[in-house]
Formats: sequence, C-alpha cells, structure tokens
Amino acid sequence: MSTPVVLPNAVAAAHRAYVLANIARDRATNHPEQATLLTIADCLDTAALAFQTEPPNRINGVTITNTIPADAWLALHDAAETARNHPCAGYPADLADYVTQPVFRDELRQFEPEDLEGDPTPAKQREVALRAALNSVHSLITPVSDRALVASLFRVALTLHAELADAQH
Repeated sequence: MSTPVVLPNAVAAAHRAYVLANIARDRATNHPEQATLLTIADCLDTAALAFQTEPPNRINGVTITNTIPADAWLALHDAAETARNHPCAGYPADLADYVTQPVFRDELRQFEPEDLEGDPTPAKQREVALRAALNSVHSLITPVSDRALVASLFRVALTLHAELADAQH
C-alpha cells in the first residue's frame, strides 16, 4: 500500500491548523471559555490530520490543488461555529480562512474603511485601532508565508482578535 501524496498547500494548511490549535490550548488554561477553546483546538487538530492524510482529488488524471478534504472542511466548519457562538473565546468566526489561505490562495479579510471610523469615544477608538492593527497583520500573512512567520503572526492576530472581542463585550 502506498502512502498518499500530500500537496505542499495541504501541508501548509495542516501546519496552520496545528498552530491555531496550539494557541487555543495555550490560552485555555484558566480561561473562562476553556471548554470552548479546547473544542476549537480539537476541531483544528482534526482538520490538520485530514490535510496531512487525505490525498488530493483527481479528475481525469489531473490533480485538483484548490480543494480541501471533506473531513477538514467539516472540522473547520465546527471550529468556526464554536468560535461564532462563543465570541468571548477570542477566536474569529472566520478562522478557517487562516487555515485554507494556502489552498485557495486568497488574502485574509480586511476590515472595510467604515469599520475603521467611529465616534470619538475611547472605547470606539480602541476598536478602530484594533481593527486597523488586524488589517496590518493580515496584510503580512500570505498564502506562501513561511512557517515561523505564520506562527508568529497568528499569535499576534489572535491576540488582537481577543482584545477586539473584549472591547466589544
């Protein structure tokens, strides 16, 4: 039995999922949303494993590089739903985009200019500053960013997401 060939973009997606899972586990200690963060980590581990073990789709002998395994998609969906239902955990509802960026080759979401405007209250100014900082970090994360850069920037981005969640609640 031969080992399935895993494409470099799937390896990169698996790495990203593991990084996000490890950040969730690190943050879970003494966090009020500990169970939520551990659930997100488990989902991300499942997605990473699927990226590492499921061979790419082939149609008429052509390898399709811009698809993700079904198990990865389901696990990322579950992680995103958990994040969406528990915003105080500090994980964005669009966290799957961080993982799938090397596969789909798109840029991470940028906040729109209207999201960067607001009333002059200190609380709103803080939210605007956090969104602007996230835009800056997101612009540095590309589909081909190396592993060390991805790990560092993901930590920064998730810290900003957690701060934004705190500012909004």
